Amino acid sequence: MAWRVRRHPASRSVVRDSFSRSEAVAALAWLAGFAAVAAVIEAFYLSASVRIMGADIALPWPLVAAPWFNAVLVKTAKLWSQRTVVALVPIVVWAAALGVAWQPAAALLTTWWPLAVLAALGVLGGLRPLVRGR
Repeated sequence: MAWRVRRHPASRSVVRDSFSRSEAVAALAWLAGFAAVAAVIEAFYLSASVRIMGADIALPWPLVAAPWFNAVLVKTAKLWSQRTVVALVPIVVWAAALGVAWQPAAALLTTWWPLAVLAALGVLGGLRPLVRGR
C-alpha cells in the first residue's frame, strides 16, 4: 500500500516579481550592508583557533563561510535585478570592506596569505552563481 502526501495548493512557492524600484534599491542596500559586515567579521576571525588537549589548532572557518555566504548574497541580488552588474554589488562591497579590514586583520596573523586566500575564495564564491546561470 503506497502512501500519498497531499499538498495544499497554497503550499506552492510563489516568486514575487512585482516590486518597485525603491524596494529593489533598499534590498540591495541591505545586501551590501550584510556583505560589508561579513567581510570584516571574516577578516578578523581568520586567525581563530581551538584549544584541544592543550594544543591550539587553527580553525579558519571564514575560508568556508565566505564563498558560501557571498554566493547566497549574489543569488539574492539576482532576484532583485536581472542586470549582472547590479547582482555584483554585494561582492564589490565585500571586497572593498575586506580591503579596509586587511591591515588591521593582518596584524593578527603571522603571514598575509590567509587573507589573500580569503579574498580569492570570497570573490570566486560570489561569482559562482553568475557563471552557473541559476
